[in-house]
Amino acid sequence: MSKESEKDIIAKARDIVQSNESAGKTPAAEETSHPLDVDPFFQEAQTFVAQIQDQVQLTSAILDDWNTGEGVKGARIIYGAPCVAKCNSQCLECSLFRIVGEDNAGEKKSFRSSLCRATEGQLNLFPSKEKYLNCKTVEEYLAAFIIWIVEKCDSEELLKAELDWVKGFRVLFLDGNYDPAFLKEKEKEFKAHILNKSLDRLREKMDLHRVRIVLEYGKQMGTL
Repeated sequence: MSKESEKDIIAKARDIVQSNESAGKTPAAEETSHPLDVDPFFQEAQTFVAQIQDQVQLTSAILDDWNTGEGVKGARIIYGAPCVAKCNSQCLECSLFRIVGEDNAGEKKSFRSSLCRATEGQLNLFPSKEKYLNCKTVEEYLAAFIIWIVEKCDSEELLKAELDWVKGFRVLFLDGNYDPAFLKEKEKEFKAHILNKSLDRLREKMDLHRVRIVLEYGKQMGTL
């Protein structure tokens, strides 16, 4: 199975959203929340990634407070690997799933290395159809941000909250590299990519109010 380009991923998402709107399937209003500071969990998460890297053949790992809003919270790792890029939803056969497992909602944790089941709404919106939210290649992860910003953040409050998530994620590991300076540069590059692609889409929509907000955040973050 060939890996889809980010352009293909975003185009598919646009088709899905337009199809849902045509069918009268509008998403319920989102409850605004704000991300957890993941920096205190960086070292613990990076140590865990190093321990499983070779077993899973990880290509990327990102630390983010990315959850479903359904009771399970905390910083978590977003995993990229060949088994993610070629996911066939046979989770019990997947090396990543066998090692990290699935969330236990009853456990109260501030940091989770396990996998978080995606909601139906997320599966409908994101073209990457992995059952677990944090199974994402870098391309899929960045595209998910762009899609969410453009299609879901229809108020200033929601948009600013989502931009806080962009601001807060950390790159733990990428293409065999743990060098802090390299990872920091990649973080900046990824965040600039999300903002620039979101701006392109918002300008297409002539949504100048949201364009202004994204530009302001980009300047604050030093990425635009």
